[in-house]
Amino acid sequence: METVQRILVVDDDPVVLKLISSILGKSYDTDVAEIAAAAKDLLAARAYSLMLTDIQMPGETGEALIRFVRTAFPQTAVVVVSCVSETREAKHLIELGVYGYIVKPFTTHQILIATENALKRRELEMRRELDRKTLETAVNAKTATLATALNDLKQANQEMVELVSG
Repeated sequence: METVQRILVVDDDPVVLKLISSILGKSYDTDVAEIAAAAKDLLAARAYSLMLTDIQMPGETGEALIRFVRTAFPQTAVVVVSCVSETREAKHLIELGVYGYIVKPFTTHQILIATENALKRRELEMRRELDRKTLETAVNAKTATLATALNDLKQANQEMVELVSG
């Protein structure tokens, strides 16, 4: 049985929180936070597949929250939902590692498409990391086997030299 993925929505506007939560709540387990500090508490308490966050919020900014999540919870994908529509800002945040950038006002389809895309990309990146670790383990095991065989050959060679010399 497939488990429902958890999504955290962070925005200082209660209307936006309710709207996004209702859009995503049909298919996902969603939690909401109006400030970054509350979001951090939720992140510490539960694992999230995705966080959708605003950038301009009172207190800690969305960018600072994104930096925190990328460091403390790197397996949580992040999508920005903001009224800031400057290309430079979006590019800057994408360089920080966000999986998408939605400009307010948004449509239901934009939220759903960005969410599906981010979750799929996250899944692929996690699978790639698992494959990398599996391959690294296999290479290390083969390297250790080859090192042992090389050692055995060196020892056998040394014994042959001693036999011939002796």
